[in-house]
Amino acid sequence: MSKRSDGGRGTNQYAARGRSVRRVVQGALLGARWAAQNPTAEISTINDELLRQAQHASHLDSQRDQTEPAWRPQLDRMVAGLDVPDPSWVLEQAEQSDNAYDRKFVAAHPRVSITTLINLAHDNDWVVRAEVAGNPHCYPNVLRQLSRDPEAPVRLKVAKHPNTYPETLHELARDPDEGVRQAAIHNNSWTLKDWEHCAQDTDLMVRLWAAQQPDCPPTALDKLTRDMVPQVRATAATNPSSSADNLKRLSRDDDWKVRSAVASNPASPFAALDSLYKDPETAVRREVARNPDITYALMDDLARDTDSLVRHAVAQRPDCEQSILERLSEDPDSAVRLAVEENPATPSKLAERIRLDAVNKANSWTQ
Repeated sequence: MSKRSDGGRGTNQYAARGRSVRRVVQGALLGARWAAQNPTAEISTINDELLRQAQHASHLDSQRDQTEPAWRPQLDRMVAGLDVPDPSWVLEQAEQSDNAYDRKFVAAHPRVSITTLINLAHDNDWVVRAEVAGNPHCYPNVLRQLSRDPEAPVRLKVAKHPNTYPETLHELARDPDEGVRQAAIHNNSWTLKDWEHCAQDTDLMVRLWAAQQPDCPPTALDKLTRDMVPQVRATAATNPSSSADNLKRLSRDDDWKVRSAVASNPASPFAALDSLYKDPETAVRREVARNPDITYALMDDLARDTDSLVRHAVAQRPDCEQSILERLSEDPDSAVRLAVEENPATPSKLAERIRLDAVNKANSWTQ
């Protein structure tokens, strides 16, 4: 639909008519207030006061019209979607407006000049700065400046902008705000090189963040699984996108927390889990027992583990075989027996038997 253009005549006529109505209403209200405060006044006196108040309101409105900047009516037309002779001039002038809504409109307009965008990038109102960051014609250098803005919504728009430099996106990938980081890595300008930069970043928090992203590419994850810090390797070991080769290698890691992370990963290959269920660390074997992808043979062996914490983890599995549950129902550890009783996979008769045994034992202790 084309924009309506009437040369400003219709708009000015409606505006003038509106001002006239406003003057009459203001004068009538002020005159009525005066009449209420002077109930004994004569009718002629009240009429004189009404006329005086109307004239005063008209005088104030005329003064307001005289002080209104020349660009104001044209900006109002632009906001309404109407044509003006020189929109660039109007936008340049309205940049100095005291009204934040005016500056916000200017910052978002596709015809705004780069000079005006640079000026508004320093605006005191963050909403105006956010509109600058979202302007489709915003320059990369201005976006780089706004990427350091204290307000997260401003940085978020920079992270989403197609003109943002890859170097700026790399910095935003380290942003404290999760939404900003996600927008940066999903920007079409984000490249494999940026991921690899994150994987080798000197900031530990950046490497940890990259290691837990499911869409982290294999080459970057490979670097993260070889990180000098065990915490980074452990985080990469929990990533479902880690390759089978990397997970098998990490299952032999010197740090038990890394091996435990491999044991908890549903993507871990059988070869890794088959070695970890015999790990000397109880925490590692317990994570294998919780892994949803273990075989019946592993589950059965773990149900015979010497540590009750591992057997307890097996007893809690909703896919635990009935034969294993029956054996664990007689476990010497009461917590394991209780886990079997509360397991939804446990037959009702078996659960009732465990409850009765617990009651009988409790009664024997009190006697």
